[in-house]
Amino acid sequence: MRHLTVAGLATDKDPVLDALMRLGAVAMEDAPAPSWEDVRSHVPADARDHVPADVRSHVPSDTHEEVERRDAPDLGARIADLESVLQRLARLVEASRRHSGEKKPLFTVRRLVRPADLEAVAADEPLWLSRLDAFEQAEARLLALRGQQSRLAMLADVLEPWLSLSFDPALEATESTILLIGTLPSGPRFEAFLAQLAEDVPEHHLDLVSQDPSRVRVVLAVHASREESARSLLKAYGFHPLPALPGEGMPARRLDTLREDQARLEAAMAAVREELAGLSRERAAFELLHDHLQIRLERLRAEARLLSTDRTFVLAGWVPAHLADRVDEGLRSRFVVAVGIREPEAGEEPPILLRNRRLVRPYEVITEMFSPPSTGDADPNPVMAPFYFLMFGMMLSDVGYGLLLCLLCGLLVWKVRVEGTMRKMCLLLFQGGLSSIAWGILFGSWFGDIASVVSSGRFVIPPLLFNPMLDPVRLMILSVLLGAIHLLVGLGTKAYLLVLAGKPWDALFDVVSWMLVLLGLGLLAVGGV
Repeated sequence: MRHLTVAGLATDKDPVLDALMRLGAVAMEDAPAPSWEDVRSHVPADARDHVPADVRSHVPSDTHEEVERRDAPDLGARIADLESVLQRLARLVEASRRHSGEKKPLFTVRRLVRPADLEAVAADEPLWLSRLDAFEQAEARLLALRGQQSRLAMLADVLEPWLSLSFDPALEATESTILLIGTLPSGPRFEAFLAQLAEDVPEHHLDLVSQDPSRVRVVLAVHASREESARSLLKAYGFHPLPALPGEGMPARRLDTLREDQARLEAAMAAVREELAGLSRERAAFELLHDHLQIRLERLRAEARLLSTDRTFVLAGWVPAHLADRVDEGLRSRFVVAVGIREPEAGEEPPILLRNRRLVRPYEVITEMFSPPSTGDADPNPVMAPFYFLMFGMMLSDVGYGLLLCLLCGLLVWKVRVEGTMRKMCLLLFQGGLSSIAWGILFGSWFGDIASVVSSGRFVIPPLLFNPMLDPVRLMILSVLLGAIHLLVGLGTKAYLLVLAGKPWDALFDVVSWMLVLLGLGLLAVGGV
């Protein structure tokens, strides 16, 4: 990576940012505040002669005034608003699958989008944002209706056991009696309650409405003079009064009213679901709007990292070394800018960019799974790839399973066209399948020994090397040999890095000595040397 600094006129700030965003290879960072003298040091001596006079008049000639950061007062608020809208759009895209009845595919494939499609959605941004509001409002209405539905269902469950009640449960008393309606625990405890009731409140009448293994639903009528004694006794035996119920009349009539309310709720919910399904069919446009706003958000975040005055701006970042000269030339040819490109300095931590050949690139997924190398380390993938390829195939070592693995991964890569990490993983396993085929031929494994089993031993595919099931010692020797080569290559890589770092004696005494010891132990083991 190379460090990039660009200083230019405020009128060119937006076009420069757009050009760098289209390139997609610059990692922005907070720009340090240079002096005008620092900025002018990046401008070629003859550059001022080609700058128009009205532009040149804006550039100080001999002042040492420091450039100050001039953050737009509403930039942070605009970024926060965009982040909020993006979160809402992401929730809509996820919820739209549920409302449209579409199942999420097992493998996500990014569709190709024409620039004209993205521009069309961007032009109608207010319309799509209003539809986003409509979608959220419809979801809120559906949630409220579901809450009412749950409440009605609960009330219906409460009423069901009381349907045999032949009077309005709202009736609490007559001129000389008190009605107590509710539930008591069933079993021996209820029998004890009946005995105690007969003794303490003889002026009573009790009706058993319904019963289940845990509860008994009762209507107790007592003389008004015995109300306090009856309530105390009920409380002692765990009585729960019937809660207030909506509507009027007997429980059966109230239940009919509840059913009518539930039917109206179902119709209202069906209408809202239809509205949500209609909006969900526009998911593709909402996804494009999400991408459009994501680009704008990255643009604002990049702008927030700039230094700017009324007439100038300064940006800083990192660019891949192989693109640095082209970026420099492209910016200078189109804009009035000063461009500075330099090597990373001591103590700086530039971003990591792995560059490998096509065959090695899939193995980057393993490195990224753990931790990418730091700026002072080498990329381990070129050294790791051949050993991973060999050892993966050696462990599977079957022609049939290798063919199935190649077929499945090839289908995902070239037919389904998976992307990103999934594509790298599939290409990695595709190579592993090829290695498995090669080792399977060497070891004579074609879906194990299925050919011999099916033909009762009449048809046997012989191995080109040996059969590890019949000759495990040779397999162990081969494994130890590959492991030793693997270990020596790793030590050799470390020695190479130490030499590059200017530490040849460390390479000799810390690495080469170990290599000699391991080689000596190997010679001693195999030949007594």
